[in-house]
Amino acid sequence: ERGKSGPTGKGAAPAGPGAGTGKPGGPGGLATPLLRGFVRRVARVGVGFAIFASGASALSYWSLKKQATLPNEPFFIDFNLDEVQVTETGADANAFGSLLAARKNLSLKQTLDALSSAGEDARCKGLVLRSSGGASPGGNEWLSGSPATMATMTEVRNGLCRFSGKDKRSVASFSTFGELGTANGLATYTLATAMREVYVHPTGHLSLLGFSTRAPFFKGLLEKWHVEPYVIKRNAYKNALNPFTESKYTWAHREATDHLLNTIFKSCLSDISNARGIEPRVLKVHIDHAPLTSDVAKEAGLVNGVCYTSATMDRIAAEVKAQALEEISAGAGGKVAAKLLASKEPLEFKLAFQDYAKAVIAQKKLDDLNTMVRGGLYKALYGVEEKRSKIALVYAEGPILNGTSDGGGKSIDSSVTASLLRRLGTQKSIKSGLKAVVLRVNSPGGSVVGSDEIWNEIKELERKDVPVVISMGDLAASGGYYISAPASKIVASPLTLTGSIGVIMGKFNFEKFLADLGVSIDQGRTFGKNANMMSATTSYTRAQKRKLNRMIDEVYDTFLAKVSEGRRMHEWKVRRIANGRVWTGEDAYRLGLVDALGGLEDAIAAARQLVKEREADGGGQEAAEEAEEAEVVVVKHKKPLLKQVKKALFGSEAGQADAAATAILRDLTGTEDLDLRVLRKLVTQCHGKPALIVDPTQIM
Repeated sequence: ERGKSGPTGKGAAPAGPGAGTGKPGGPGGLATPLLRGFVRRVARVGVGFAIFASGASALSYWSLKKQATLPNEPFFIDFNLDEVQVTETGADANAFGSLLAARKNLSLKQTLDALSSAGEDARCKGLVLRSSGGASPGGNEWLSGSPATMATMTEVRNGLCRFSGKDKRSVASFSTFGELGTANGLATYTLATAMREVYVHPTGHLSLLGFSTRAPFFKGLLEKWHVEPYVIKRNAYKNALNPFTESKYTWAHREATDHLLNTIFKSCLSDISNARGIEPRVLKVHIDHAPLTSDVAKEAGLVNGVCYTSATMDRIAAEVKAQALEEISAGAGGKVAAKLLASKEPLEFKLAFQDYAKAVIAQKKLDDLNTMVRGGLYKALYGVEEKRSKIALVYAEGPILNGTSDGGGKSIDSSVTASLLRRLGTQKSIKSGLKAVVLRVNSPGGSVVGSDEIWNEIKELERKDVPVVISMGDLAASGGYYISAPASKIVASPLTLTGSIGVIMGKFNFEKFLADLGVSIDQGRTFGKNANMMSATTSYTRAQKRKLNRMIDEVYDTFLAKVSEGRRMHEWKVRRIANGRVWTGEDAYRLGLVDALGGLEDAIAAARQLVKEREADGGGQEAAEEAEEAEVVVVKHKKPLLKQVKKALFGSEAGQADAAATAILRDLTGTEDLDLRVLRKLVTQCHGKPALIVDPTQIM
């Protein structure tokens, strides 16, 4: 009977090749349905994920399309500086925290791109620049009038000037330019004169107070407290620690500071004079009589009129509406469209600058997405990737720290920045079309070791025939200049604070101070002759001082040599203009420390030109022409979003205390970018060690 026979019986099934293996035909065949079921489930998950990803992509694309869509009828742009914060990168140190900010954050490049686009946009009939009249906590620090922020103001002003050069309405309406002389309105007013018409409120003032220099010196206080500062510097102009070692300005400190302020003051006078048609000497008289009332300012020709911003907005809106009706009535089917437009309120023709900038950003993302899709199709059809020229834009902002910080506050972490630059120098990046790097530097310097690590990576990029162009922001001095030196080209704003080629180190000895408080220091056994060298409760011995001076000389000589090599200057000439002195960008251009004067857009144009020249020299005329259209890609270090969310929502008690202390220090120093966590790490790294740093708060 079938099925009852043994393995050797007649009914025995032949031992197939899959017997005992779990394959079909074997005793393990039971596993087959399970395997098939598992595969089906995995397939369903894969299909579901693909559908979800496609849906998310479609939703993202639709969202971008919506953001990029602007009104078809004419409009004017409302650029309210109280609602828009323009910074270097446009994002808070904590990206998630920036979502909770009251102001819209835009980068300087996004702002300039939006102004450029508005100038060419036929629908845009004008722009109204308005503000309550100065810098406010958490607002645009570059409106404060601080000499260390004037370069950013100049770049924004130049963008507004380019817009004003078009045949469009160009109006500035400010509540005041420094209320009752309590704030310096010179920088704010200089910005406003980029517009063809300037208006101020009836109760507003023009507090064009100019610039002055006042700094506290703590030498006497430290002597009373028996705190002994010890500073070694190269050379006389390196004044970052002068407040602790001097009782007043040294001749070098005063000479450099007076020269910087005089240069900045003359620049403001020149800009206002050219815009308002007032002789600089006459303008100087008005400044000496400031603050001026709104009526006096109108009589002097400093403003076009005295009225409230609401009245200015209503007038411009009515003019744009009338222009829109005139244009549409002249077109085909204009009567119906004109009737619809006529029913609109005038202020409905207003478009916020941040919304216009968002549309420009969204359109760029759509263009990038279309380029990516086209590249994918090209690869599918031809089996190779479509090469497109790219220029990488990298930001280096804040004090230079050796290693990696905790990410709290703005700083240039040498390990992170070096890694980023190293990645750009890989064959993969170069083969994908990377042609040049624009490094935007806005730094007072910091750690010697950290600066040198970044310098080396820039040098490596140059060796790999990837030209680096430096774009200097408000401040690119000391270590900020050190990392810039090996670049192919350096572009600085006329009011950039740069140079400070020098080195400084110092420490404080608190031994006597603690003794006065009844605290005694008991020295134990030391294992190493100089084990206590960096102690905050000991003085340096003579031998240690000699050693430290030799070390400082070596660092200074290395700095000079690297500047000499990078700038192709004789070392004696570098030594003559170094000595730790801070120069303006205008001075630096005259002295050969930078190659050109200009802003970020000029640096990008310089990078395109370098690529074009190199491609042409290599015989690639087509590639040289393609360089003209090279895409600018912002490259940055990505921080984990989850970590940012946790820090933004919860933080820590120490972090909250730091935030409170930071707020107090910002109020005391008037420096919005100051961050206690970064400052603490910088002090830790530089205490008793050589540092390449300049203190921007000493330039006031």
